[in-house]
Amino acid sequence: MDDNEPAAEIVPSPLSRLDSPDLLKVIVDSALAGVVTMGEDGHVNGWGASAERTFGWTAAEAVGSRLSDLIVPARYREAHNEGLRRYRATGEGPVLGTVMEMEALHKDGREFPVEIRISPAAVVDGETVFIAFAHDITARRETERALAARVAEIAAAEASVEDYVRMMVHEMRQPLTVVTGYTEILLGQLAPDAPSRAELEVILEQAGEAGGMVEDLLLAARLEAGSVEPHLEPFQLAEVVRAAVARVMPRAALRRGTITAAAIPEGLRVRADRTFTRRILDNLLSNAVAYSPSAPAVDVTVDVAEDEVSIKVADQGRGIPRAFAERVFDRFARADEHNSPPGSGLGLYISRHLAERQQGTLALISSVEGRGSIFCLCMRADRESAQRIR
Repeated sequence: MDDNEPAAEIVPSPLSRLDSPDLLKVIVDSALAGVVTMGEDGHVNGWGASAERTFGWTAAEAVGSRLSDLIVPARYREAHNEGLRRYRATGEGPVLGTVMEMEALHKDGREFPVEIRISPAAVVDGETVFIAFAHDITARRETERALAARVAEIAAAEASVEDYVRMMVHEMRQPLTVVTGYTEILLGQLAPDAPSRAELEVILEQAGEAGGMVEDLLLAARLEAGSVEPHLEPFQLAEVVRAAVARVMPRAALRRGTITAAAIPEGLRVRADRTFTRRILDNLLSNAVAYSPSAPAVDVTVDVAEDEVSIKVADQGRGIPRAFAERVFDRFARADEHNSPPGSGLGLYISRHLAERQQGTLALISSVEGRGSIFCLCMRADRESAQRIR
């Protein structure tokens, strides 16, 4: 090209200017939401392509028409018009700038749900121009209804399972009660050295274990259904801990074991459910004895820090495999089905739920295979008694 030849004039595209009406139209038509603009008098002065798809009216049909006649169901039109009148009189509109869900009218006469946000956009010739962004939320509403129906089905199924478990527990209790009762009668009639006494005692022990598993199943079902509510009250912790030790001590003594409960502060009260706490301690102590391969050696200690009480149950048993430690509180969790003591596999699962229901926690804080485990039950301390002890 000759240096003396004048350069060709470059004509800018209408879209190259940020204030270009053509650029604005592209933006509005590309928006995912249906974009509508309206004057203070309620007449449409802008109607994007998405609004055409959402409401069925073309821009040619919509512009110049009253918005209320196009998309507002008849029963809401007076409220819509009253809102415009209020804005013209006061400059205020309670729905402006908020996201609303409402029913809208399609050109074909059907109503459908939309999510809409209306805001003042600009002032032109002394009048406010409003802009609305509308989304058709029919699919979302259908999904919500489907989810709600599914939740209701699950709730009904859970209630049905709980009812079934209750019925089964009731049916199982009766034969177990009969077995236990007749076994106790027979034992009472036998001499202490009778040859069949040992067998009857085994029957009685096994019936008791079966009864415990049945009660665990019932309690687990009730916990999952949310029908177990705690009765929180302050009570002396030392009494509950010592009573729990006394209940489990005979089982430890049969295996020449010991359970020590030292350093329990006298006068210390906790705010919890006494029955829940008793059940948790029974489970922890029973497990500590049952999972000790030799003579059990179980230590129970109590610590107070701020407004929290920690009860630690430590044993010198077989310990929990590292790979199983994360699942020890799961339903029916048993590290070794073949070598585990009899049980439902629900004890720790139930205990953790009971701890949480009474605003506490239950955790496995350490475990080494072949050296034992330490579980910790934390509860809220009665503040006054805890301050006295500290």
